[in-house]
Amino acid sequence: MSRASTIGLAALLTACGGGGASEVGTAAADPTKTAPVAPDEGKTAEADAPPAAAADAPPPADCEACRAGQCRPEDAKACHALSDTYRWGTGVPFDMKAHGDYAELACNAGYMPDCSVLAMLHQDGIGGREHDDARAAQLHRRACDGGAGIGCFNLALMIEAGGDGPADPDRATPLYAKAIELLERACDGGDVQWCANVGYMYDAGHGVAQDRTKAIAAYQRGCPKHHNNCANLALMLVDGRGTAQDIPRARKLLDSGCEADNMWSCAHLGNLLLAGRPDLEAEPETAVEYLTKACDGGHAFGCVSMALAHGAGKGVAQNFNLALDYAERACAIGDSSGCQMAVDELSARPGGGGDPVRLRGLADAGCKIGSGRLCGGLGQLLSAGVGGDKDVDAANEAFGEGCRRGDLFSCAEVVKAGAEPQVLPDDRPKLMSALCRSGLAQACAVGSGGQD
Repeated sequence: MSRASTIGLAALLTACGGGGASEVGTAAADPTKTAPVAPDEGKTAEADAPPAAAADAPPPADCEACRAGQCRPEDAKACHALSDTYRWGTGVPFDMKAHGDYAELACNAGYMPDCSVLAMLHQDGIGGREHDDARAAQLHRRACDGGAGIGCFNLALMIEAGGDGPADPDRATPLYAKAIELLERACDGGDVQWCANVGYMYDAGHGVAQDRTKAIAAYQRGCPKHHNNCANLALMLVDGRGTAQDIPRARKLLDSGCEADNMWSCAHLGNLLLAGRPDLEAEPETAVEYLTKACDGGHAFGCVSMALAHGAGKGVAQNFNLALDYAERACAIGDSSGCQMAVDELSARPGGGGDPVRLRGLADAGCKIGSGRLCGGLGQLLSAGVGGDKDVDAANEAFGEGCRRGDLFSCAEVVKAGAEPQVLPDDRPKLMSALCRSGLAQACAVGSGGQD
């Protein structure tokens, strides 16, 4: 959305009359299929009798059995599969609440990875779940303790960022170690959806020493059985990251994934073709087709890219109203950049587009998802009574959350209120120095006198 990307909320507040900014998709199993029957070997005379009745065979996996309290492991996985189909709109309407409901069934029935899925919904306050970091941490821990590496990884992320008590990287370290151990065991054991997480950790150096050779190996182990692996491998091939650059192969991998309805692949192929590169000509119209499919299939990155396309008039006619709609769709799926784009677009319009309630809702959603800048913006709106009642206590809480997430403006408001910024002890002198240099006298008094 080109015209409003740098506009903050201060101008908006004046216009409105106020005062003074890791989910991993998994392959959906077919819950109606049972294992094939092995052929009989070494029959005896008695074996010539009529075969056992079909009723003796185990019934097919059925998520509904979990509602009735008679859930087998395969029934729990059927609930997980249904959760995935609603998350990505595969053969059913895209429905985040149904995604969460089936994930909760799967979690309670013993499929531990979906406890972490449910936790993410509570972290972001989406899918019909209230924003609740304490509940999220509890669910991630349950997943981790139950042997799901993704639960250990997501809990480590929360702890490292201060989402489960004060930020504590030391407490996160053993969880990252447990995460990579469990995820590698699952990947090597044939559950290749988790190879994508192994590859990500090694590619980004997140919780482990960066090793792109290991990242490539993990992605190759999982591709083509699970297309997230192929998509991540394609992105490394595009950049020549850890391997020789190979744009044609990357495009082929992404195209194959998108044809198989892997929305991650559709979104990244669309974005690649929308922007183009020195070694790849842009194809805006084709890009829009891929991005539309990704967004309609529930991939927030596809919606964000469609917002950018409509804002810039690339591959479609320029239309700021449609750009705003796509940004809001991304926000509703749980992408804070979509919330920020929507806030920026409304802020660029007189009087917040005439809808300060909508603006405050978007800032609130973005703050809950994790945008420090939008927590700061929400604090401004709350303290000025824009889009709803004035609420100084809630404003201070929003500023505190924004500061914890690294927003300097929010930290300034925390210090002005005489409160202590919730940052790591080693980061406090640098924060106070930055605030002092910005002109905040209180920070100069208690900080490092403007010296790093």
